[in-house]
Amino acid sequence: MGGSSKGDVHVHVVVHVKVQVHVKVKVKVHDQGRTAARGKGAAQWDRLLRPLLAAPKKLYCYPRSPYTVKVLVAAYEKNVSFDGLMEFVPPFDKNAMGRMRTQEKEPFAQVPLMLLEDGTHLMDSATMIDYLELRHPAPPHVIPRDEEAALHARGLDRFAEHIIGAITYLSFALRAPTPNSEKIAATFATLGQLLATYEGLLKERPFLGGDAFTLADLGAVAACETIMRGRDQDGIDRAGLDPYPHVKRWFERIGSRPSWARLVVDIEKSPMLGKYVPA
Repeated sequence: MGGSSKGDVHVHVVVHVKVQVHVKVKVKVHDQGRTAARGKGAAQWDRLLRPLLAAPKKLYCYPRSPYTVKVLVAAYEKNVSFDGLMEFVPPFDKNAMGRMRTQEKEPFAQVPLMLLEDGTHLMDSATMIDYLELRHPAPPHVIPRDEEAALHARGLDRFAEHIIGAITYLSFALRAPTPNSEKIAATFATLGQLLATYEGLLKERPFLGGDAFTLADLGAVAACETIMRGRDQDGIDRAGLDPYPHVKRWFERIGSRPSWARLVVDIEKSPMLGKYVPA
C-alpha cells in the first residue's frame, strides 16, 4: 500500500447472496392485562396451542385427597367434567396403588394421576391445573393471566404444601393404635401458625391471592376441607378453625361455589367414602 509496485495483483471478488424468507404465521403474544391488544393476542396463542394438547383419557383420583380436591375444583371452576373418566384409587391402599402403577407403567405414580389420549401422564396436581388452563383458555382463569399475580398465586400454592402435610399427618396419626403424642402436639402447633398466616392475609382480601378465587386458594382450601369434615371422620375437630374467623368465612365462601358443590357429589358417589359432612 503506500504506492504501486511491479507485480501487484488486484483481485476483486464479488459475492451476491440473496436470501428471502417468507413467514406467514403471525402470532402475537402480549403481556395480557397491560394492553388492550393482549386479550386478542393471547386468544390467538391459545388457539395454536390447543390442538397440541391431547384430551384427558382417565383420571385416577381419590376425592378426599387434598391433591385430588385441587384438580377437581380447578376443573369445575372452568366447567370441565371428568364424568366417566374417573377411577377412584385410595392412596393408602397398596394393592390399588400397585395395580394403577402396573397398568400405567409408572412405578412412582401417586394419586391423582392423569392419563391423556396420546399416552402422556401428568403426575402433579399443579401441572394438571396448568394443563387445564392451556387446554381450556376461556375464563374464569384459575391461574391469573397477569404474570405478577400468577407468580403470587404459585407461591401461595407452594406454601400450602405445609398445611396439606400437617393435615395429612394428623388425619392418620390421631387414629393410630399408638399415637405419637409429642409429634402430634408439635404438628398442631405448626398448623396453628399456618392458619394464623392465612388469617392475616384474609383480613384484607376475600381470597388468598386477592379479589378472585385462584390457584392460591386451592391447596389451602383442600386442607381446610379435611378439618371441616369434623372429628368423626378424620380425628381433627372442626372447631380447630374457630380461632380463625376470616379463614372460616373464606372456606364458607368457597363452599358456596358451584365447583365445590360438584366436588361434594364426587365425594358422596365414591364407594369407599362415608357420607360427606358439610361445615
